[in-house]
Amino acid sequence: MAKSKVPVEAADELKALFPSVLSIELAGRKIDIKPVVIDDLAAMIEVSEAIGEHLFNFGGALVDNLPNALRFLETGARVDGEFLRKLSMPDAVKLSAKIIEANPDFFAQMLAKNHLGGLSGAVADALAGSMLSLDSSEPISTEKM
Repeated sequence: MAKSKVPVEAADELKALFPSVLSIELAGRKIDIKPVVIDDLAAMIEVSEAIGEHLFNFGGALVDNLPNALRFLETGARVDGEFLRKLSMPDAVKLSAKIIEANPDFFAQMLAKNHLGGLSGAVADALAGSMLSLDSSEPISTEKM
């Protein structure tokens, strides 16, 4: 049986639509942001919950909760704290936005869990597409509802 190949043009278009790495240049340094991996998941959940209401208002997190805001950037961007402490506030906000952009399913789950109470499973599923609720015990299905 012959393997089917995705045409190069289609593969390039898919990469453009769904990049596995997002890049941003800050303070003369190119930073590649990758989706959160399982090894970093617990740390990202912990720091995202610590930031709480400021997760989507990162300027507020920098002012009200600087240690956790720096941990969020360090975990999400995999960049050392020394570099982060030298960023301007607008650059730190841009970096946080890029981290959220690189992890839409994770942050849709966090938003639903923290701000929408009992509706979190259904709303997170709707926001995240095919991703199951973190609280779900349902088997994974590839069928669309």
